[in-house]
Amino acid sequence: RLNDQRTGVKMVVMQRLHQDDLSGHVLAQGGWDHVLLPMEYSPIIKVNGVELSPQDYSTSLGYVDPRETPGELLFKTRFDAEVVAQLKKDLGPIAFAGQYNQSPIAEGGNKFKRAWFVIEETAPARFRTIVRYWDKAGTTDAGCFTVGALLAEDFEGAFWLLDIVRGQWADAEREAIILQTAKLDNLKYGRALRTWVEQEPGSSGKDIANQTIKKLKGYNIEAERPTGDKVARAGPLASQAAGGNVKLLLAAWNKTFLDEAEVFPNGPKDQIDATSGAFNRVAATEMTAAEKMKRLAAGSSR
Repeated sequence: RLNDQRTGVKMVVMQRLHQDDLSGHVLAQGGWDHVLLPMEYSPIIKVNGVELSPQDYSTSLGYVDPRETPGELLFKTRFDAEVVAQLKKDLGPIAFAGQYNQSPIAEGGNKFKRAWFVIEETAPARFRTIVRYWDKAGTTDAGCFTVGALLAEDFEGAFWLLDIVRGQWADAEREAIILQTAKLDNLKYGRALRTWVEQEPGSSGKDIANQTIKKLKGYNIEAERPTGDKVARAGPLASQAAGGNVKLLLAAWNKTFLDEAEVFPNGPKDQIDATSGAFNRVAATEMTAAEKMKRLAAGSSR
C-alpha cells in the first residue's frame, strides 16, 4: 500500500527462483528499473529472452555494472574466489545461478543445455517408430499451454523432434485441434504413428482423456497416466540430448522450445512435458529382430 499512488515508490528485492517468479513478472510488465548485480560478471546477460551487454542495460539513474572482466566477483572482500567456489559446490549450479548470479538459468542451461540439441534442415523419409504425445491444458489465452509433441526414432537410434503444436485453448477448441492434428499426421505418416494423451490423476482426468479417445475414433490413440515428477520423467530425454542424439527439424517453433528447455525446470514446462512423454513412449517400443540387424549393420549397438 502507498500513501500516495502518484508519488509512492514500489521496490522488489529478491533472488531469482523461476523464470516466472515475481521479478520475471514485473520485468515482463515493463516500466520498472532493474538493478542487476550478479556475483560473477558476464559480458552477456539474458533478460526476458533477450541477450544484452551490461553496458547496454542501464537504469534511469544511469547505473551500469562497472566490471569488465568475465567472472570478476562483485564483493571480493566478503565473497572471494574460495568462498564462491564453496557456495557453488554446496548449492549446485541452478541454485547458485538464482541466488547469487540473479538468473533462473545456470550457465549453459539447467536440466538441458541449449547446445545439446542438433537442428537439421531435413529429416529421414522413414522412421522406426513415431509418436504424437499430448499434454493438455484448458484455459483460453492464459495459464499453461496445451502441447502436442511429434517425436520419432530413426533406424540408427537417433531421436527426432519433428513438430510442436502449442496453444492456450478452451476445451472444445483444444479437442478440435487435436483431431485436426491427428488427421494431418495420419495423412503424412500413416497408421504407423501412434497418438498418446496424458491422463491427469483422478476420475475427472480419466474422463477427459476418454473424451479425446472417443473423438479420435479410428486412430491409434491411447491414454497414459505418468508416474514420478516432471523432472524425473524428463531425465531419459536429457540423457540422450546430452549425447547429441536428439535432433530438431528446423522450424519456427525451435526457438520457443529451446528457450523453455534452457530454463527447465525453473520456467514453463509444457513443451518439455509433452516431448518427454513422447520420448518415453518411443523408447519403450521394442525393436523387431529385423530392426536390430539393420541397426547393427549400420554400425550402431544402441
